[in-house]
Amino acid sequence: MPAEYNNASMDFVGVLLDVSDTSMLQTHHQAYHTLRAVTKTSTR
Repeated sequence: MPAEYNNASMDFVGVLLDVSDTSMLQTHHQAYHTLRAVTKTSTR
């Protein structure tokens, strides 16, 4: 696997952890869907 893919994956996990900490969520699933909703709403 190219290093860029591995680094991007680790960066994405870091973003999910930041979202879950900031929003006081308990699972990565909740953090992912929160992030998805915010990015989808802000692009409209």
